[in-house]
Amino acid sequence: MFLYLFSFAFLSADTGIGIAYGFKNMKNSTIESKSTKQTDMKHNNNFNICLSFNHWRKIQSNIFIGGDINLGFVKNELTHKDENLDLKIGNNNINLEFCIKAGLGNNRAKLYLGPVICATRFSPKIVYLNKHIDTLEKNILTPFFGFRGGISFMTISKLSLDIYYTYGFSDKKRLESSSFGIKSISEFDSEFFKFKPSLSRVGFAAHYRI
Repeated sequence: MFLYLFSFAFLSADTGIGIAYGFKNMKNSTIESKSTKQTDMKHNNNFNICLSFNHWRKIQSNIFIGGDINLGFVKNELTHKDENLDLKIGNNNINLEFCIKAGLGNNRAKLYLGPVICATRFSPKIVYLNKHIDTLEKNILTPFFGFRGGISFMTISKLSLDIYYTYGFSDKKRLESSSFGIKSISEFDSEFFKFKPSLSRVGFAAHYRI
């Protein structure tokens, strides 16, 4: 279905190209270990901006199907600090989003909802007991699976605007030193952390209909 939707990308007046901007993540990522309870991490410098392709196709008088492809850049830094650990996980990387959606309304305005898949990378930096720790994974590829819902409406000329909310789920990622299980270089080697990133973001998009 997804390929079917986008096969009309440059042939239909229901297709748009534009910019999408995501605001601050509203749900904290978490970190935990065998000696640390699940703890929220702080989000800093948190936004994303993408080149966006958008398509709608009417299948009945007030029912539409469509999709989005967003490709861009995300800037986000997750931090956690306690008496032993200073953890920073950067997410200054490429961000890719695919969404298939069903809409209810008309050519001027419609409400929509549908599944979404997002992917990005996280880069951890760990200081444990004032020592820098080399991690086994330098870049953690992280997919998110969730949903997106919003409203789309036409303005002047061929400009359409979208306001939407995206929520995504991801599994826990294991953070461990490069010497974990080989030899003990620091106390961190005897303990690994589980990091669970979150995606809960309000977005805004503007598309020129082509």
